[in-house]
Amino acid sequence: MTTSMVPENELERLNILYSFGLIGLGKMPELDLFAEIACRITECPTFIIAIMEKDSQRIQSCIGIDLDMVDRKNTVCQYTLMGSNPLMIKDTFEDPRTSSNPLIQAGHIRFYAGVPLLDDRGYALGTLCVVDYHSNILTDTQLTELEKLAQAVVTVLLAKRKQNQASYFKEILSVTQNMICVLNEDFSIKEISPAFADSFDKPVKDLLEGDFFELLNITDQQILTKLKSVKTNADEVQVKTVSILNDDNKSLLIGT
Repeated sequence: MTTSMVPENELERLNILYSFGLIGLGKMPELDLFAEIACRITECPTFIIAIMEKDSQRIQSCIGIDLDMVDRKNTVCQYTLMGSNPLMIKDTFEDPRTSSNPLIQAGHIRFYAGVPLLDDRGYALGTLCVVDYHSNILTDTQLTELEKLAQAVVTVLLAKRKQNQASYFKEILSVTQNMICVLNEDFSIKEISPAFADSFDKPVKDLLEGDFFELLNITDQQILTKLKSVKTNADEVQVKTVSILNDDNKSLLIGT
């Protein structure tokens, strides 16, 4: 095969991989447990978890085979990526999609079962698959268990994304000259930029977990109501304020 199969939403799918920080991702040992479980469920000797990039399939975890990356056009998983359901090929030597595949022939792989790794919007990040060296078939129960494993793998991958985003945000927060304050649901201060803390002539650590409204000395109930409505209001909340210093030149007063 000279070209790979591409789903209709390929551009959006690749953009999601980039935004999730999943492009160029190496081996993830935390996924090896899922590989072991899948092999036990299916009684197949080989298992692979991989992200499908534009031109290659990059392996995050594997058992029974030593791979880091495969040309996408030579993968069987490219067919799994085309749908949202499990794909099972009972005999790869007899199936026209795989009978001439060089990896299938070289590895003497006779059986394949794969499940797409779908995010919460239905985009396939990659695949989870098991292979065997003789023709085989999985029960509906086994395929269902593979789907459950795929959901768990996606949870780990998205946690990786959140970790990457959090690290990036903390780095930006530490160097920006903008006044940034991130709040918890109870409006206590979760994160704060040094520039914001400097405006109060206090170190960052002294402001963390403090009450945001008390810090800004907001006592007007109309303003407090509008600000607190952010938790339940999907619309943007705008409050016009004027900032002044009180007599001690320290406390910031907010007024409409």
